[in-house]
This record gives sequence, structure tokens and C-alpha cells, in this order.
Amino acid sequence: MALIIGVVTIISMVSVTAGIRSMVTDAISGMNGIMVWEKDALDQPWSYLSTDYEQKLESISGVRVALPEVFGFITEIDGDTARGSEMMMGMTGVMGIDPVKEQEREGTFYGMEMDKGRWLKPGDKSVVILGNEIADNYKKRIGSTIELDGKKLKVIGILKESQMFGGYMLAPIDVARELADLDSDIVNDYTIQAYNPQDQGKIAKIIEFKYDDLQAMNSQSAGEEMSDLLNTFDMVFLVISLIALLTAGVVIINTMLMSVMDRQKEIGVLKAVGWTNDDILKLVLIESLLLGIIGGIIGCIIGSVIVTIINSAIPFSLTLTPTNILGAFIFAVSAGLFGGLYPAWRISRINPIDAIRME
Repeated sequence: MALIIGVVTIISMVSVTAGIRSMVTDAISGMNGIMVWEKDALDQPWSYLSTDYEQKLESISGVRVALPEVFGFITEIDGDTARGSEMMMGMTGVMGIDPVKEQEREGTFYGMEMDKGRWLKPGDKSVVILGNEIADNYKKRIGSTIELDGKKLKVIGILKESQMFGGYMLAPIDVARELADLDSDIVNDYTIQAYNPQDQGKIAKIIEFKYDDLQAMNSQSAGEEMSDLLNTFDMVFLVISLIALLTAGVVIINTMLMSVMDRQKEIGVLKAVGWTNDDILKLVLIESLLLGIIGGIIGCIIGSVIVTIINSAIPFSLTLTPTNILGAFIFAVSAGLFGGLYPAWRISRINPIDAIRME
């Protein structure tokens, strides 16, 4: 049982890490620029910058455009408490962009892709684009009206399914400001796009040097930071896996030791008829190996089922790969062999005469 639990634990933990890594990679690859927000702010929604920074940032050599963005959270949808995304800890977010400035953006907004409808365009006012999760939860389609914190908006687009943005909405920046209760001269952050993407790191350093109240992060540095964090998770999970391996090994040692001690007379007879120490050693190790294989197969099946159930219950996707399953199975086999070494060595050294005489 300890072996099965260990395998299930490893599959679950590795699937969580792989899912987070996939989600973060998708989000970072969609950044397509340098994120600039208030220094020491927890995150963009808690950053407050003056619109005066737009021209200041665009005046920096190598900067092609500074795109203002507003972030807010919705508490009521259609008069009821907003049912937020589990990926956002139950919150429902709205992002505001300037449709005029967006015409200068290269690439998509954070990698978002449209499933139905259209993107925002200059002149849009009381409109909104919904994440697929919100559209599904509230049965909205193109042309529907949705009421956000008392403000009625027309749905003009629905985004493709996304772990990251399923619980978000996209609106013109003035609409988002109103929903976020921000003044007209305040934004939460800027996305800076350079003429040459290779200059992003240098431009980020220039921004932080010129403006000590700003912090800047490009996709490369964000990827490196998240990679370091995920590598730390991997190390923690590795330690937990080693502990699980040791625990399973100890349990198998006890199980195999009790099993072979109960069969001392049989093993004594085998040695009396010509079996060598190596033959007995191989016999016990094969039994231990089979125990590991059976436990590994059962654990992999249960772990895969659990991951599948979790994926069907929450929007966050755990990533289960053949490599993960193979690694967990190898863990089980290794634990089986490790747990059988001492019992095999001990019983192979038993005196056959003493074993036969035992009652």
C-alpha cells in the first residue's frame, strides 16, 4: 500500500508541476514585450501609474510603442455574485486596453486568440470580450448583454479556451477604468514593444535606471525567474519522492523479511537439495521485484485516474505524460528492489540444517 501511495503521489506532484510549467510558458510566450509597473507593487492590478509615462517611455531609444493597460476585478455579474475562475482564486478579472493604441501592437494581446466574434476597435465603448469560462458559466453568446457591477455591456467576442484567461474579460480602457474605479489619468501598467526584440533586456534596464519608481520585466527575464521557481518546485518534489522511496522501501523490507522468515524451513530444504546462496538471493529479489512491478502498475493506474478526475473538475490542467508515468513506474520497481536486498541477503545466508529443524 505504501508503494502504491508513493507512486500516486509522484504522478500527482509531477503532473501539477508540468501543468504549471505549461501554463506559465504559454503566458510568458504571449507577453511579446516588456511589462512596466509600479515598483514594489504586488502585481499589475495593484500598480498605479500616471498616463504621463506613456510619452516618457516612448521617448526611450529603441521603444516602438508603450501600450497602456488597466486591470480590475468584478464582484457582480447580471446582478449575482460573480463566479470566478478557480485559477484566479475565485476572482473574475477585466482587462482594459486602448483600441487606438492597440493598432500599433505587434502580435496578439498576451497570446489571446478569438474563438467567436471580433477584436476591439477604435470607437468601441460599452462592449466586452469574454473568456470562454465566463461565456459558458453565464450562457453568453455574441450579441448578448452582460451586466458587470451594474454596467451593461454588449458581448462582441469570446476567447478560445485558455487556462490563463478563461475567467477574464477584455474591454476598452475607459470601461475597465470605470469598473476598476480608477481616475482617467491612471493605468495599472504598460506593455513596451521594441523595434528590435533583442533589445528588450537593455531597454528594461534603461527604464529602471531612469525611473526608480518603476520596475520592468521582459519575457526572457520573466521566463528565467519562473524557471528558477519551477526548478525549486522540482527539487522539493524530488526530495519528497526520495522520502516516499525510502518509506516504501522500509515497508517492503518488513514485508519481505516477514515473508522469508515464515518460509525458513522451505528455503532450508531448497539449500539442502543443492540451491546456492545466489539462487536464494535471486529468488527473493525476483519476488521483491514483482511486488514493485505490481505496485507500480496499480499506482500508475490510480494516479492517472485521479489526474483525469481533477482535470475534469477544475479548469487548471494537470499535465500527465508517458514520461511521468514511466518515471513513477521506475520509482516503484526501484523501491521493490531496494526493499528486497536485505531480506534476500539475510535469508540466503541461513544454515539449511538449522532452518529445517525450526518449528
